[in-house]
Amino acid sequence: MVERISGINSGMDIDGLVAKLMKTERMPIDKLTQKKQLLTWKAQAYRDINLKVASFRDALNNMRFSGDMANSKVTSSDTSKVNVSVSGKATPGTQTISVSQLATAATVIGTAGISQNKQIESSNISAGADIKSAWSNNKFSLTLNGVTKDVVIADGEYDNDTKLAAAVQLAIDTSFGANKVSVSNTGGKLQLSPKGDPAFLPQLKINASAGNIGIDAIGFVNNQSYKIDPAATFASESGKYSAALSGTFFTINNQKITYTDADSLTSIINKINSSNAGVTATYDSINDKISLKGKETGVTSQINFGASDGNMLGILNLSSSSINSAAGIGNVDQAATFASESVKYSAPLTGSYFTINNQQINYTSSDSLDSIMSKIELSNAGVTATYDSVNKKISLKGKETGEGASQVMFGASDGNMLDILKLSSATITQGQNALVKIDGVDGSYSSNSFTNNGVSYTVLGETTGVTVGVTSDDDKLFNQLKDFVTKYNDLLGTINTALSESKFKDFKPLSSEQKKDMSESEIKTWEEKAKSGLLMRDTDLVNLRNSLRDISLSTVTSVASSSNALYKIGIAGGAYAFGKPSEAGKLEIDEDALRKAISDDPQGVISLFTAQSSSPVQSGIFQQMYTLANKSITSLTENAGKPDAPVDLVTNTVGKQVSDINAKMASLNVKLQKKEDYYYLLFAKMDSAVGKSNSQLSWMNKNMA
Repeated sequence: MVERISGINSGMDIDGLVAKLMKTERMPIDKLTQKKQLLTWKAQAYRDINLKVASFRDALNNMRFSGDMANSKVTSSDTSKVNVSVSGKATPGTQTISVSQLATAATVIGTAGISQNKQIESSNISAGADIKSAWSNNKFSLTLNGVTKDVVIADGEYDNDTKLAAAVQLAIDTSFGANKVSVSNTGGKLQLSPKGDPAFLPQLKINASAGNIGIDAIGFVNNQSYKIDPAATFASESGKYSAALSGTFFTINNQKITYTDADSLTSIINKINSSNAGVTATYDSINDKISLKGKETGVTSQINFGASDGNMLGILNLSSSSINSAAGIGNVDQAATFASESVKYSAPLTGSYFTINNQQINYTSSDSLDSIMSKIELSNAGVTATYDSVNKKISLKGKETGEGASQVMFGASDGNMLDILKLSSATITQGQNALVKIDGVDGSYSSNSFTNNGVSYTVLGETTGVTVGVTSDDDKLFNQLKDFVTKYNDLLGTINTALSESKFKDFKPLSSEQKKDMSESEIKTWEEKAKSGLLMRDTDLVNLRNSLRDISLSTVTSVASSSNALYKIGIAGGAYAFGKPSEAGKLEIDEDALRKAISDDPQGVISLFTAQSSSPVQSGIFQQMYTLANKSITSLTENAGKPDAPVDLVTNTVGKQVSDINAKMASLNVKLQKKEDYYYLLFAKMDSAVGKSNSQLSWMNKNMA
């Protein structure tokens, strides 16, 4: 770019002179800019219509099959037992359905609680304790079977553990009532034990009360419980399980579950649930039991335990004959590891895996009851494991219902994890199919939801007889066809308007300079006229409009003659109205005639729109229009591109034209810059010459004076 001089010597407005000269030079590029703008508007007009066609196509797609236009409605005499809905072509009439058995998933619930110890024991307090409310050492919190209450010990000097035990017993009885919790003293220590059936002892936990150190005074620690912590490792909970953990695996439904004493009950459950055993494992912290449930229902819903190299299934009180823990696991914290809770389980953990439904569940003593159940749940065994913290039992249940769909089978194991979880001797309840009788015909279904003759059933309970009624729903079909006509007319009106718009040749796209001198409303009005007629007599749109009209007037030869054309069922094209080109070819409904056609031959009306054939003349109206819409969408996209594509994308016709214009404009801009530089250089030389002339005249005048 040359240095620009603004007429210092000559006093001329050089910038203004150059601007005027360049205005003429820029005329070719201004014309290209206008042409580009027109093409951009044209592309957008194509895309707007294409979106309309796509919307119409999608509406057709939702109606073009006979099942989508079913004109039936169905009712149930007892929706608490049988829910029904129309899923296709249903024959009008009345059916009687009885349900003798629901589909269920296989389940396994531990035979007993997992936690081994049944009491909470304090540290040595043989010397007793001085309890005084003034010292804030007279209160603690106790949770029994999910209910938490404050326990207040009477003030006194209890100089041995026997007296202190009696005072604590009285305080607990005052809060919870007699015969709920037993307080004993052995070896200088207090023992708190819930009362009740040993196999179903409630959860018991002691906590500190806010601002009071009573729990310390009687030798207990905060959050102390006789049950396992599911998140704690087997190693840390070893004393709470029925045995020390052994082995490294067990199997459920042929899936190998491996473990170590670093696993917890939670991690074992996670391993089962994440395996391919097809079961979900859960731990009920109230009942202290693990449950396995098949992920599918039906008689194929099974849970089978397989090989094992340890005692994990025994610890969890699960086995091949049961899916509920055979006994309580023990007073374990389901979140604590087997290692930390070992004394609470029935035996030390052994082995590293067990199997459920052929899915191997691995574990270590660092696992907890929670982790074991999580492993079961995340496995492919297809079962759900739960732990009942009240009864301290584990349950396994298949995730699916129906025969063959849901199984819980224990397989190989290299340790005692299943023993610890009390699953090795649990009772397996395998899945079963729903047994249903419809109009006297017996049926067996793997799910409680099934479809029969166009009616979808969901059975919710056993019943000797529910009446299901199927009747024609003429209003539904009428409204579907009315909605179609509305959408058809909307699309046709848009196409008609685009094809019949007038062109205003005197209204060219405005330049930025022109817009500076106009108001927003003036610009809007101008551009509306400039955009008008861009698609007038467009070949693709003419073809689309004519094809839509042809289909609406056509005869579907595969349908009975009484209803093989739109005009025969009360839908016909309206007469052309002079001066209203946008209305040309739109459909009109004779509602009485359409309702009569639907009432007389509903299936014939449905077939007119949905008939399937490789031959166009035998295909239904919706089928033909759906095919046409897809073809038009492709054609319009080839012209103007997809709605979100750049306007100059060279893969479409308009985009290629815009791209060519951009290239020409870029070339012209280079030339214009050079031309502008030339003019400034020319005026700079002239201004310099004027300056020299002025200097000479000044010298001459000075010397001649």
